[in-house]
Formats: sequence, C-alpha cells, structure tokens
Amino acid sequence: MKKIHNTIWRFGLLGLLFFYGSHDIFAQEQITQQQEQSEHLLMNIPKQHILPTALSITPSHNVYAIPGRDIQVTATVFPENSTNKNIFYTSSNSKVASIDMNGNIHVHRKGNTSITAKTINNISKSFYLYANELHGIHTVMFKHSGQLLAINHGANRTTFNTPFNHLVQKKFNGSNDQKWEFQSVDGNHYMIRNQETDGYITATGKTIETGTQILVEEKTGSPDQFWEITVSRGGHTIKSVGRGTVMDVASIRQEHGAIVHLFPEWTPTSDNQLLYISPPYMK
Repeated sequence: MKKIHNTIWRFGLLGLLFFYGSHDIFAQEQITQQQEQSEHLLMNIPKQHILPTALSITPSHNVYAIPGRDIQVTATVFPENSTNKNIFYTSSNSKVASIDMNGNIHVHRKGNTSITAKTINNISKSFYLYANELHGIHTVMFKHSGQLLAINHGANRTTFNTPFNHLVQKKFNGSNDQKWEFQSVDGNHYMIRNQETDGYITATGKTIETGTQILVEEKTGSPDQFWEITVSRGGHTIKSVGRGTVMDVASIRQEHGAIVHLFPEWTPTSDNQLLYISPPYMK
C-alpha cells in the first residue's frame, strides 16, 4: 500500500479561500497482469517425482541355511535418481525366518519361507529360503586364510610324515578333492563325503602338530565320522562328535597345503576355526 497526504481548501460566500482540513489517502500499488501470471505459474508447478522402474536383490537365487544363521539382503533401486528408494522387506513365514527393515534375515528354525523386497510402487523381487540341515555338495573355506578344505595328496610339504589322505587347506582349483557332500544322520549330525575319493572325513586320536589327525577313509559309520555343524560369527564350526574338538588350522599357517587338524574350540571362535560353507552345487 502507498500513503498519499492531501490538503483540502474551499471558497466562502465572499470569494475568500478558507483552509478546510486535510486527510490521508491510501492507494493500492498495482501489480501488472504479467507479474500476477508469472507468480501464479510459479506457485502451481508441481515437484517432479521419479518412480523406480527396476529392482535387483542379492541374493537373487534360492538360499539354503541352517537355523541360527544370519543373512544380509542387499537391494538396488533403478534409476539411481529415483525420488523414493525405500525398500519394504517381508517374510512369508516369520516363524522360520524374519527380516528387518534393513534387510537382515535371521533364521529361526527348520522350514521354508519366501523373502520379498518391494519398492514404493510395488516392483518386487523374491527368493526362497530353505532352512534345514545341510545337504548336497559344498566347498568349505577357512576364514583366516581364504583357502578350501581338501585332501593332502602330497600338497603338504612342511609337516613330516603327513598322511596322503590327511585334510589340508588348498587354494581354490575347482577339483573334486575340494568338494564335500554333507549327509544328514539325524538332522543334527552329518557324515561328510569327499566327491573325488568317496571317502568320509574321519577323526583320529593320533597327534599331528598341536592337534590330532583328520583323515579321509572308507565309510564305517562310527562316531569318528559324525560331525556337528554349529553357526558362529556368520560362519560355522565343524566339531567331531566322537572327539569333542573342532577343525582347526594353526593361526600362523596361511600357506597352501597347511595341515587341518582337531583342536579344542576357542571362545569366541577364532578365525582359524571359522569356516564358510558354500551354497550347494547343482548336481
């Protein structure tokens, strides 16, 4: 508003000019039509929303897990400049496995469930989680060295008189002496068969290095061929049912061919006793 001061004068009957008074006049400043139209357009332009068009998740395949294991799901929304990248996770059977808002799955008990990740506009990806005893053919990797459980076959060159059929760790080579079939005995214990030799992992009481020997021998069905698989720190320990000790590589041994023996379990589980069991190979 613009204020204008105005003084009022009037003529009397004799033609004399008299002061009559004054008052203020308020005038509205005019806004041009062009300005009004521009402001109107600015106020009514909606914010642009870019909706997701695709979704990828890891893992994207069916997952096999034993109760007690934790699994992380990672989801990626496309395009990268999507306005809302929120992901909603669900489990079709939360009694078997539950999943939180960050994609962390905790496996509670045996059974099957479908895990689904969904975008704000209902684009979804799913995979099945089978929670049960281990089955099929796997590789087994030591965390501390990144090498795989295998049969010696002359690979060990540091420990005197190491049996040819002793367990060692080896660099990955894709051979069958690094592949193991887990056969459930009762849902809690396993026999572990080597795919190359058909022999079974067998505990012994014979000393080697700081522990006791583990050999691959013909099937006998004795407690020395039974193994208990326990979840620990995102991986597993493999304990001899007959001996009560776990698979172990000396912590200072990182090399190809190092002895795998039985040794008392550390608490908490140390990296040289922590094993990662791969998903099963397709037969």
